[in-house]
Amino acid sequence: MNETCSLIDFYSQSPDWIKVFWVASVPGFLLGLTAIVLWYRVQMARIRADIVQPAG
Repeated sequence: MNETCSLIDFYSQSPDWIKVFWVASVPGFLLGLTAIVLWYRVQMARIRADIVQPAG
Protein backbone atom coordinates (compact mmCIF):
# COMPACT_ATOMS: atom_id res chain seq x y z
CA MET A 1 0.00 0.00 0.00
CA ASN A 2 2.93 2.28 0.69
CA GLU A 3 4.12 1.96 -2.91
CA THR A 4 0.70 2.97 -4.25
CA CYS A 5 0.70 6.09 -2.12
CA SER A 6 4.19 6.98 -3.28
CA LEU A 7 3.16 6.62 -6.94
CA ILE A 8 0.14 8.85 -6.37
CA ASP A 9 2.34 11.38 -4.57
CA PHE A 10 4.87 11.23 -7.40
CA TYR A 11 2.16 11.85 -10.00
CA SER A 12 0.59 14.71 -8.06
CA GLN A 13 3.96 16.42 -7.59
CA SER A 14 5.02 16.00 -11.23
CA PRO A 15 5.12 18.93 -13.63
CA ASP A 16 2.11 19.38 -15.89
CA TRP A 17 3.92 18.24 -19.03
CA ILE A 18 4.62 14.84 -17.43
CA LYS A 19 0.96 14.52 -16.45
CA VAL A 20 -0.07 15.31 -20.02
CA PHE A 21 2.37 12.68 -21.28
CA TRP A 22 0.92 10.01 -18.98
CA VAL A 23 -2.66 10.88 -19.89
CA ALA A 24 -1.95 10.98 -23.65
CA SER A 25 0.23 7.87 -23.84
CA VAL A 26 -2.59 5.31 -23.59
CA PRO A 27 -4.82 6.84 -26.32
CA GLY A 28 -1.71 7.43 -28.43
CA PHE A 29 -0.72 3.79 -28.09
CA LEU A 30 -4.23 2.62 -29.01
CA LEU A 31 -4.34 4.96 -32.02
CA GLY A 32 -0.96 3.70 -33.23
CA LEU A 33 -1.95 0.08 -32.73
CA THR A 34 -5.19 0.64 -34.66
CA ALA A 35 -3.28 2.29 -37.52
CA ILE A 36 -0.85 -0.64 -37.73
CA VAL A 37 -3.65 -3.22 -37.72
CA LEU A 38 -5.62 -1.35 -40.40
CA TRP A 39 -2.50 -0.93 -42.57
CA TYR A 40 -1.80 -4.66 -42.25
CA ARG A 41 -5.37 -5.58 -43.24
CA VAL A 42 -5.21 -3.29 -46.30
CA GLN A 43 -1.88 -4.81 -47.38
CA MET A 44 -3.22 -8.37 -46.97
CA ALA A 45 -6.31 -7.47 -49.02
CA ARG A 46 -4.07 -6.09 -51.81
CA ILE A 47 -1.95 -9.24 -51.79
CA ARG A 48 -5.05 -11.46 -51.96
CA ALA A 49 -6.44 -9.37 -54.82
CA ASP A 50 -3.16 -9.72 -56.73
CA ILE A 51 -3.20 -13.48 -56.24
CA VAL A 52 -6.79 -13.82 -57.48
CA GLN A 53 -6.35 -11.42 -60.41
CA PRO A 54 -2.69 -10.89 -61.26
CA ALA A 55 -1.85 -7.47 -62.65
CA GLY A 56 -0.89 -7.37 -66.28
